[in-house]
Amino acid sequence: MKYKKINNLDRLYSTVSVCINDIVLGRYVFVFLNYLVSFFSIIFSNFFFILYRNSTFSLVDTLVGFSLSFLVFSAITRVQMPLFFKFGYIKAKMCSLIPFITVILYRKRN
Repeated sequence: MKYKKINNLDRLYSTVSVCINDIVLGRYVFVFLNYLVSFFSIIFSNFFFILYRNSTFSLVDTLVGFSLSFLVFSAITRVQMPLFFKFGYIKAKMCSLIPFITVILYRKRN
């Protein structure tokens, strides 16, 4: 999305027989697949950490962690992705940082 304005990708999208809905769906699927890859890589590295410390693997903890991280991921994606589509990458990047900055400033006060 960042290079869309720089490289004038609207012309490229118009040459391909793909509708806008497919482009949007593809971006959501890409973000979701990135989430799954990162989650499974964390589980994989956690498995080696458990073997190193001779601990036990808890399926319940893993499911709770997956559920909570997916909830946070969904909330962030639900807010950020429409901003990226509406305003473009550069403007939306600044808008998407506002919640994080707010949380950081709130935590520093307490």
